[in-house]
Amino acid sequence: MRKQTWNWVLVPAISLISGNAPLSAPPVVSIGFVDSKIDGGCRSNADRDQDGIDDGCENRLLQNFAPLLHLADNDWTRPANVDWYLARVRMSFHHNNCSDDGILAAGAVTQTTLLAQQHAAKSGLSGLCRHNSTLIRSRRGPWSENEHFFLQAANDATHAGSSNPADWVVYGHAFPNTVGGVNLQYWFFYAFNDNFASANHESDWESVLVALKPDRTFSHATFCAHGTCDNRFGKQSLTFFGNHLEVWVADGSHASFRSEISCDRQVVGTEGVFPFNCSSNPADRWFTWVGGKGTQTGHQGGGVINVGEVGRGRTLNGQVFINYDGGVWGEQGLFELTSGKRTPSFQDNWNQDRAP
Repeated sequence: MRKQTWNWVLVPAISLISGNAPLSAPPVVSIGFVDSKIDGGCRSNADRDQDGIDDGCENRLLQNFAPLLHLADNDWTRPANVDWYLARVRMSFHHNNCSDDGILAAGAVTQTTLLAQQHAAKSGLSGLCRHNSTLIRSRRGPWSENEHFFLQAANDATHAGSSNPADWVVYGHAFPNTVGGVNLQYWFFYAFNDNFASANHESDWESVLVALKPDRTFSHATFCAHGTCDNRFGKQSLTFFGNHLEVWVADGSHASFRSEISCDRQVVGTEGVFPFNCSSNPADRWFTWVGGKGTQTGHQGGGVINVGEVGRGRTLNGQVFINYDGGVWGEQGLFELTSGKRTPSFQDNWNQDRAP
């Protein structure tokens, strides 16, 4: 195949935030085209997650298009990361209508031990429950709403997340899409969802998706709110910081929106208390990609980690937590709205618009 050389130029852009002065744009930089099928400039000669895209090129794309997040200025629940959280939780097993069982004490939960557990289901009337022969494995389930593992914070102080922005890690997932390009998913982890009234739960996974065309230019973006990702916006409806999509994060619930106004218009009980759901300022910006902040006002996060795909030998960068199929992140609540959520790789939008 004839080798072609491509270059992208990140064009400076000035983004306007409602009520704030214009933000200064990042400098113009030139980067190589990052498709291993055309140009070997980012090639690692490895496709360990077996998705048809060179792993090195996935890493480059995830870095180049990582979003700029505007965190709500009154939100006391800040981001964190998986390892930070696991070090502060205990692992238990939920039995519907029967007593729960402890599995791992606080301090004993790691990405490795998270996946090494199995526990028998229970049957019988309340007070007379007995374990039976049905085994649920933390690594591969089978998933059951009534019988599953859960992770509960050992101390309520964990709910605030990390005060150190270096702990704010974004988990990236890259895969071929149905328009012939690449989908880039960005997953954000928070230790607590502080939504309206008592509709709260421990642990919170939220995400946005950036879709690229076959030439690896921007196609559209999808913004997710608690697993619902049924919107699609083209470039003309969005704002960018250079090459990086701007995202507004709802106060407490952490749902993602394309503008402060679109978030503020949400009804009470969905994204916080109207009309201040996404009130933000430059000091609350989260630069998710390495070196993104520079001299800008805001927080420099811990970067984007490419997690790869589910399965033995298919995860990347040691992020085996994505194989956690038999449980949830967070305490088990009285009903689904107040319970922890499943691992991103076992949520419906993990394979959104994936090429067959």
